[in-house]
Amino acid sequence: MRPIFILLAVTAASAQVGALQNGRYHHTATGIEFTLPAGWSAVKTTPSFNNGDTVTLQDSVSKREAAVWMRAEKHPSAHTDNGQIQKLLIAALDAKAASRKDLAGYQVRSDSIQPRVIGGQQALSALADYTRNGRPMVEYLTWIFSSKAHALLYGRAPAADLDAFRARLDAIVDSAKVP
Repeated sequence: MRPIFILLAVTAASAQVGALQNGRYHHTATGIEFTLPAGWSAVKTTPSFNNGDTVTLQDSVSKREAAVWMRAEKHPSAHTDNGQIQKLLIAALDAKAASRKDLAGYQVRSDSIQPRVIGGQQALSALADYTRNGRPMVEYLTWIFSSKAHALLYGRAPAADLDAFRARLDAIVDSAKVP
């Protein structure tokens, strides 16, 4: 089967930044991969903040969007110092919370912060509450760091839909490989 290429449509000279083949997305610059289960599609890949790329995902089942932000970065001592990766994960969580001033009442649930191992790499998941048009909403976030790359997988849903949406997004999170 031929791969389906997702192109970065910024200029006529855009380079290939990732490919979707047999339901698995591969990001060229970082080597990060994840599986898109039935119902999910990769809509576009765009350059994003802090020299990263973001793949926008759409779920036809939950009718929600999610995203995967990825960036190559070097953390050479991460192979031998798990404490360094934990510090990077906590710093990423704190930075994200500080950057969400556009979301009314954005507050990370302290009891939701969960260290994890995903694809052999250290990770951190958390939930944050906010309101949109007076409606309770939740953002579900998972960071994965390695000595070579950094990924953030995230999505937003009404608080009432969190459990179903989180299960759908976790299928992607749990399939992630960050080299």
